[in-house]
Amino acid sequence: MKRKFNVMFTAVVICLAFLCLPLAADASAKSKTRIHFICIEGNNDAILLESNGHFGMVDSGEDSDFPNGNNSKYPMRSGTNTSGGHEQEVIKYLKKVGVKKLDFYIGTHAHSDHIGSGDEILKAFKTERLYLNKYSDKYISVKTNLWDNQYCYDTLISAAKRRGTKIIQNFSKKSNREFTLGDMQIEIMNYKRSTDSKGNIAKRPDDNFNSLGVKVTVNDLTAFLAGDINNLAPDYDESKLAKQLGPIDLLKLGHHGIGDANSPSYLRMISPDYAVATGLITNMSASVRNTLSNIECKLFTTNGQPKNSAIIADMSNGNTLNMISPGNLTLKKKKVGSKKQSAFYTSNNKKYSRKNTWIYYNENYYYINSKGYIERNSWKKEGNYYYYLDNNGIMQMNASKVRGIPYSFDASGRLSEGGWTRGSTSWSYADNTGRAKTGWAKLDGKWYFFNKSGVMQTGWITLKKKQYFLRSNGQMAANTWVTFGGVKYYVGSDGVMLRNTKKKIKGKIYRFDDGGVCINY
Repeated sequence: MKRKFNVMFTAVVICLAFLCLPLAADASAKSKTRIHFICIEGNNDAILLESNGHFGMVDSGEDSDFPNGNNSKYPMRSGTNTSGGHEQEVIKYLKKVGVKKLDFYIGTHAHSDHIGSGDEILKAFKTERLYLNKYSDKYISVKTNLWDNQYCYDTLISAAKRRGTKIIQNFSKKSNREFTLGDMQIEIMNYKRSTDSKGNIAKRPDDNFNSLGVKVTVNDLTAFLAGDINNLAPDYDESKLAKQLGPIDLLKLGHHGIGDANSPSYLRMISPDYAVATGLITNMSASVRNTLSNIECKLFTTNGQPKNSAIIADMSNGNTLNMISPGNLTLKKKKVGSKKQSAFYTSNNKKYSRKNTWIYYNENYYYINSKGYIERNSWKKEGNYYYYLDNNGIMQMNASKVRGIPYSFDASGRLSEGGWTRGSTSWSYADNTGRAKTGWAKLDGKWYFFNKSGVMQTGWITLKKKQYFLRSNGQMAANTWVTFGGVKYYVGSDGVMLRNTKKKIKGKIYRFDDGGVCINY
């Protein structure tokens, strides 16, 4: 009887285990707390928030429709995007993740690269609440920045009304700007609008000045989704936000990483460990890249990634932020015809499908041409800027030689337009053609030395058996003591280190050994 009981008991346990499997799997899915930065090309924000089976959107990028000019309220203006949208890509990704409905949609501001596809998202997914600042073209002082703003705003509001979505536009009420999504605490920030002397909403050059920001907190982790917030006069929004936010873990860079946002002081104050750029790599300014590098912030970009994918910030355990980048790509060189060509391949050894696009891989930038191969040893023009891809296809971001000629490139890869140029790890100086100075150069009365590639040198250098000391700013030291490695050296008026000699300095005789060390300092 005992043996029979054990068999029966085991069978019951197994049956119960199988019955519980779907519940366990469902519980596991519902326990996820993640931010999905959906990978679509160009300057586009499409961000999905997920926690415990609940979903919310912060912007959704461009769509394919635009004013045709037949309605006088929505004229066809220069600068309006007419080259197609990404609404189907975003909808496809949301369905892939398992979205059936949205708790909310937050539109940061009335620009098409943020809310253009908002009406299509509300049509595809039942959405409980829409958070959106009020917009009117009359709020914008620079007429060339009106684009299709009013059209995008009106179509989103109309879609919300048709779908029965609650529209929330008054953020002075705390419950309208602070709420939860599963384990996420959501706070809408930068909502206060400046007013004129009559109490009316003050005009601003474009609607980036009115962009909302979204703070996401999960236990000890904080992310800030900065929309298109900038730090321009007269509002200086980033300076205000830095004081409110303090140090954070993750930043969605403002305005796709472009330089009118993401000021160095702001980035240093909030000091994120990770940053995501929702825009073209080549639009990112040198100052942004350098500041992120200086604060040891790892950068991700949604451009140049596999289709139907996202950069995911996993906040599920509430204490550790795990960044998951899509792709699992490998760069391989294969013989194609008589030449060897480099290309990216997926984990199943299929050639990466995207073409005519930049890609970020192992902290370097590459360009995939129309045939799907990496451009090498070539100049690339984007807008008004030139970039150079070396023999390995890597975009240059410091001074370097191009076919034997030294050129200056900034940290964004742009060919210098002249003057001092800050690269990703070094400085250089260029003429107005971008050609970099080499050797000694006297600039503003100070001497500097640049190597054969054009990189400004620092520290001790040896030239024709003579030693010179170049300070951290590159300036040659002269007629002064130099402390290095805990010992004292002295350089003369010509910058040359004194060696195996003695010299009277301020009334005292000092002796220097063959290595230049002062032996009686």
